[in-house]
Amino acid sequence: MCSAGASAGSAEEWTTPPSWNSPSKRPTGAGSAPCKSDLRSAGRGNTSSTSPLAPSNGQRLRIPGAGGAGADGQDGDLLVTLRVKDSKRYRLDGANIETDLPIAPWEAALGADVNMPTPGGSVTVHVPPGSSTGRRLRLRGQGMPRRGQPGDLYARVKVVVPRTLTKKEKELFEKLRDVSSFDARRGS
Repeated sequence: MCSAGASAGSAEEWTTPPSWNSPSKRPTGAGSAPCKSDLRSAGRGNTSSTSPLAPSNGQRLRIPGAGGAGADGQDGDLLVTLRVKDSKRYRLDGANIETDLPIAPWEAALGADVNMPTPGGSVTVHVPPGSSTGRRLRLRGQGMPRRGQPGDLYARVKVVVPRTLTKKEKELFEKLRDVSSFDARRGS
């Protein structure tokens, strides 16, 4: 049996190739089921199916009557294995979603309330004072919807330093360097 991958949110159409309309040309035996590329050919029509609200990586969907014909001449079921692809912004971990939250050095040091995009819309996230890159902030119930309770969204703090500084900013960072006793390599 051949499993086909599909991304969450993609709308792929599966059809039966025209050569399969003749019973003598239909594949038979183990391992001869059509793969994704075979199913894109023009044929006896489109097959559509609804996917779950929040598909899981590796989840299998059965589409009754959309597979090749069996020994009895009846069309079998098409089995599709879903592969959920991470986006540039979000990574899926079960029912939880992970994303990066870029913040400025002064927001990390002093704390801040920052706006952050989520799959459900923009939210305000409280960044506690003294946050370093890698700290995970949890937003309960903002992850993938599941039966019962939805997953969580985890925002991983990423301190971003400006590439160029104004003259005033440079002076302030130099002053901070001169008055601070903090050593980043020792963590104190």
